[in-house]
Amino acid sequence: MHARCAALRITLVALTIAVMLAAPSSGWSKLAGKEVTLGMLIPLTGPLGPEAIRLRIGANLAVQEINASGGIGGLPIRIIEYDTRNNPGDGIRLIKKLAQEDKVLEVIGPLTSTECEIVFPIANQLKIVATSPSAAAPGIGARNRPWAFRTALSSEKLNRPLVKRWVAKHGLKTAVIITDSKDRFSFSYGTQAMPPLLEEAGVKILDRPMFVQGDVDFSAHVTKIKTQKPDALVVAALYTEGSNIVREVRRQQVPVQIIGGIPLGSAQFITLGGEAVENAYVVSSFWDGNPTPFIKQFIDKFIAAHPQQQPPNDTSANAYDTVYITKKIIEAGGVTNKPEDLASDREKIRRGWESLKDYPGVGGTMTLNKDGDAEKEGYLLQVRGGKFNLVD
Repeated sequence: MHARCAALRITLVALTIAVMLAAPSSGWSKLAGKEVTLGMLIPLTGPLGPEAIRLRIGANLAVQEINASGGIGGLPIRIIEYDTRNNPGDGIRLIKKLAQEDKVLEVIGPLTSTECEIVFPIANQLKIVATSPSAAAPGIGARNRPWAFRTALSSEKLNRPLVKRWVAKHGLKTAVIITDSKDRFSFSYGTQAMPPLLEEAGVKILDRPMFVQGDVDFSAHVTKIKTQKPDALVVAALYTEGSNIVREVRRQQVPVQIIGGIPLGSAQFITLGGEAVENAYVVSSFWDGNPTPFIKQFIDKFIAAHPQQQPPNDTSANAYDTVYITKKIIEAGGVTNKPEDLASDREKIRRGWESLKDYPGVGGTMTLNKDGDAEKEGYLLQVRGGKFNLVD
């Protein structure tokens, strides 16, 4: 019922959305200069490289489409991209370079919550919009007003209704939460977001073991979990460690229902986990099997552009929407793109993001709340047949 209702709601507005995405914002005028420059901070080097590639492809697809249809205010978009290596120190240095040397209008990124915790305060100091398509740890937006925004749905908002459905579906009474203590999002997901949601749903938490990002041997953790006999296991991890944990759970034949947060909604979780991750649940604000025509078109374009022919995830969709929203804001907000107006142009862009309401994107119809965070619908997905399937 949930899947049919969600599909119907999206289908009813699909034609309207297609027109809105293709058309320039009303009242726009020709911008000064030769191009519109935006910045992007992504961790191409290191274990999060595949996720960074997804963000890049999503953003670049939007750039290609917009440029093919006349650009922003008659000018082509150029994205100046830097590799943060998932190093907050590099993030600080590079956002300063984008703002002060490259003089971009806006920054897309960073990717992770860990980086955003460090880089967003610098964006506030520099008075430049930084919009993350993927950081989902609770409270980051609220702590970094007024220049930081997130097109990703924060974990507590995404999980609340979906966890209740998962618990009710399987009659779960007890759970263990295994958490990455190093990754900022995973830590907040496992220690702040999920415990109260499970307790609200009547689930007793038996244990909360910790590990460190980069660990590869989870046999001792899983052996202990097996002796505790929980009904469910919550995996608060990035996709590499998450897939390793689930493989070990299956190897030791622990009979638990498994659910993971937003990072496990990546195709890399299935690629790395193989058959072991079959039947695992994830929560996401994007479903790569969505049949809605304009979303299906985005999915097909993304797969064609991806080196491994893998489907997009919420990060990809949010990056794509971020570029289109930026186009809408620049054209509707009176941005001039003149060098002498850089500070006022950035302020106009900030106000545009601050007032965003009911934007119909491929990542869902989105409104930004007072904390600069996205409000939109989420999906409960299950791995079946080597792909993510919507749970009714």
